[in-house]
Amino acid sequence: MLLRGLFAVLVAVPVLALVLVRAFDLPRGVEIGIAVRRFAPGLTARFEPWTRRLATLLLVVLLALVMIDIAPMILTTRTGAAIAIVTLTALAALTGHALGGPHHATRTAVGICAAARNPGLALLVATLNSAPTGVVATVFAYLVISALSLVPYVAFSRRRGRDTQGAAPT
Repeated sequence: MLLRGLFAVLVAVPVLALVLVRAFDLPRGVEIGIAVRRFAPGLTARFEPWTRRLATLLLVVLLALVMIDIAPMILTTRTGAAIAIVTLTALAALTGHALGGPHHATRTAVGICAAARNPGLALLVATLNSAPTGVVATVFAYLVISALSLVPYVAFSRRRGRDTQGAAPT
């Protein structure tokens, strides 16, 4: 209601849809994993290596299939939009890194979280409001371009983390 005057179209998202998206979001899987590790550490120690390999394989296959499917949409992104996405992602990562506290790993995690946003929620809003395909393409382009622009930040952060650990006094 507060933003109605800023937009030319009415955007509506049912509360149940938001609740369902948040209920089955990534944190739920992490919470389940933490609980299983807490109450059945032997079970997780035995299955974790295989589960990790399977999850990585499924993720790579899924990403390959999605990239093949949405490549035409992403390739239609204009240069100015791509530059804006990279700039926004870099500024968000740097801001999160600066506000992440004294520990390097925490700064990196906060930087990535700040830059990641929630494209799933953006796609939900776009889909429920019958947004034009250009809007969906922009969300997918944002997801791919921001993920690619975070690669140097993650590489630098890993290298810096190793350097910091190597220089720590024993």
